[in-house]
Amino acid sequence: MGRLGQRTEDVAEALRNYIDTFDQRVTGRTGEISGTLDQRLSQFETVLGSRVSDLATTLAEGGKNVLSALDQRIGEVAGTINSRGTEVADAIGAKIGEIDQTLGHRALEVANNLDSRIGRFEELLIGRVETVTTQIETRSKAAADALNARLEQLSQAIKVNSAEAERSRRTKSQPPSPGARPK
Repeated sequence: MGRLGQRTEDVAEALRNYIDTFDQRVTGRTGEISGTLDQRLSQFETVLGSRVSDLATTLAEGGKNVLSALDQRIGEVAGTINSRGTEVADAIGAKIGEIDQTLGHRALEVANNLDSRIGRFEELLIGRVETVTTQIETRSKAAADALNARLEQLSQAIKVNSAEAERSRRTKSQPPSPGARPK
């Protein structure tokens, strides 16, 4: 029973370690994705900023309308990138939540399954121990009864043999009667 309990604890510990490791990996990946998105966004803003500067210089003669249209478009692109980045982060967070919930549910199922199997094993073991104990008690009582009966027989035989030996000794130790013939 101790080994089974230890095995149950080992399985529970392994599941906890697996969930912790998985959570760390997902958290690490989320950090990497977020860092990569931030880096790409920074690069995009840098590249876009330099291009806008070149275009502004080139189009300076073209007037303020072109410049304001370009600024408006940059704002829209930045807004789109920001909203997409938020959507990606939300989707990853939702997936992490689903995975965490699924793993937690499975761990509970495994633990409950182990508990029910341990309970059945205990019931079976207790039943067998009780059966063996009853058989041992019955056989011990039968052996004790047989031993007592044999001891009683031996005691009886010893009494009979002692009485016969005593009679025989008396017979041999008595002087012969005057009219008796020697044997």
